[in-house]
Amino acid sequence: MECLSQGERKPYHKGSGRLELAEDITSPTNPIFARVAVNRIWMHHFGAGIVPTPDDLGGMSLAPSHPELLDWLSQWFVKNGWSMKKLHKLILLSSAYRQSANPNLSPIRTVAEEKDPENRLLWRANLRRLDMEAIRDSLVLLTGRMDLSLGGKPINLSEEPFSYRRSVYGYVDRGELSDLHIQFDFADPAMPSSRRNSTTLPQQALLFINNPLVIDVARNLAARVSQEHDWQTQVRLLYRILFQRFPSQSELWLAKSFLNQPGAQTQDHHPERHPFPKSKNGSKKSGSSEKPEATPKPVVAEQKMEGMGMTPAKKNEAIKNPGVKIERKPLTPLELLAQALLCSNEFVYVP
Repeated sequence: MECLSQGERKPYHKGSGRLELAEDITSPTNPIFARVAVNRIWMHHFGAGIVPTPDDLGGMSLAPSHPELLDWLSQWFVKNGWSMKKLHKLILLSSAYRQSANPNLSPIRTVAEEKDPENRLLWRANLRRLDMEAIRDSLVLLTGRMDLSLGGKPINLSEEPFSYRRSVYGYVDRGELSDLHIQFDFADPAMPSSRRNSTTLPQQALLFINNPLVIDVARNLAARVSQEHDWQTQVRLLYRILFQRFPSQSELWLAKSFLNQPGAQTQDHHPERHPFPKSKNGSKKSGSSEKPEATPKPVVAEQKMEGMGMTPAKKNEAIKNPGVKIERKPLTPLELLAQALLCSNEFVYVP
């Protein structure tokens, strides 16, 4: 490649030349690759790159907001052995990253909002929503059953029986993405994509209200805090687990009124899955000698998933995870409160 050559271009001669091409791309004398890598890692943490066009850092790209910073980070990245872990640590410990997303806390808010309303110069932190994988992993972690084993075959992320493996092992069907992928802006797997869109749709809220995994998380959260006998301690512990902060006085009293409201129960989210057999006309069988169907047992924390492989039941069917389905029963008021907090923006946004 002429753009990677110093002086006269020399053809590659070792095999197909791909190894030599890779060595030239990652050469310390090539400033382009380090800048592209640093810009994308910066975009991951701040929501926008130093160069706003991550696919184009050439003559047609937009100007960088901090050109000297981009050059310095690129040189630092190369000198530290191209270590992405070290670069992540450097960015996360910086004062720029640790700023608050609340503009009211910035001493230069009046001037900054007038000169830099889009926050290109990072006078405050950007409010960013978690991506689909991070949202699901947060939910799985709160169940207390996350499977941290490494490697293995893909799993189904969106259908019961649920797998408690991390989302990085989720199977992606390029021809038909699941509702979970679609609703939370998963990138089109058939096309290259440097960044995902971020949309706010009513279907996202409905998924948090009706999804069995979210309901299971709410039950587990309520079980964790129900050991406390004081309702205020229970609510404070819920906020501490979910938001890493304690509730304000107004939030505390809103929770009290929610817990004390009459009839704070939900109906079965899947009434068609009734534990008793039905006759052809839809009514329950009375006086029948047939035993009622067994209600699915909840998954206990100590239960380990049997195997990690994908198990298609039939050809062209979706992957079937091992395990049992989530238990269906009305939620208690404390479980409803936990679910309501899971549905809040604070849970799925990074301040």
